[in-house]
Amino acid sequence: MGEQLRALMPALANKTYFNYGGQGPLPDPSLQAILSCWQSIQELGPFTTAVWPLVNATSTHLRERLGHWLGVAPARLAFTENVTSGCVLPLWGLPWQQGEALLLSDCEHPGVVAACQELARRHGLEVGQFRVSDLRGSPEHTERVLLERLEQALAKAREAGQARLTAVKAQASEMDKWPAVTVSRPQAMGLPRELMDAIMRTDARTLPAFTGVDLGVNGYAVVRIDAVKTPDIPAPIKAQWGPQLAQAVSAAESQLYYEQLKKRLEVQLKVPKP
Repeated sequence: MGEQLRALMPALANKTYFNYGGQGPLPDPSLQAILSCWQSIQELGPFTTAVWPLVNATSTHLRERLGHWLGVAPARLAFTENVTSGCVLPLWGLPWQQGEALLLSDCEHPGVVAACQELARRHGLEVGQFRVSDLRGSPEHTERVLLERLEQALAKAREAGQARLTAVKAQASEMDKWPAVTVSRPQAMGLPRELMDAIMRTDARTLPAFTGVDLGVNGYAVVRIDAVKTPDIPAPIKAQWGPQLAQAVSAAESQLYYEQLKKRLEVQLKVPKP
């Protein structure tokens, strides 16, 4: 099948094709179909209303055949003027949020790279890059190399985050451009658990207070605490919660003491699997 298809492509008669997406050889039947369609358009008149039924019928037939080959509904297929447009249009249609990241290879077409850079500028995105050469070995080699790259990237992000934390401590107004958010345990506003834990543990006796949190693959968060508000809890509810809170605190202290004791005495509990 491969040799038969290759024989239909004049561009490959004396060349080797390395499947580069930027330039693709065209089979003779495809070229003849394009020429035939354009010939019909010229005969009907490019600016006459008689052309559009031909264009619509040709597009519909092609979409149906492609949908059958690809196993998708024809309505889910869209024709674009080139591959770059086919990549860029879906990118612009995604609901990007500030702080999200795009990961590109180091072999992307310049049109796609330019579109992603503009997306990053408009929506406040991060653009990362991985090396295609890292994917050429065995799956084990690829996994090892990618993990090494990830660790290096996380280390750089951690260092940058810590440097940013030092900078905002010296100049608190650096964070004024970011809107303030009021959070609490019941209403974390989408913040990850480790970030909320760090906020709640921060010594806020002197304001503004600052903290930094390493969020792993999600980056490094820098937080400025401007105010601490005590919730207005009705007296009956306070009276109801009082014993429960005291019991919870006592249980937490006991568990902490128990864990510290096990660590100090190097004790491990080995429970047989059920």
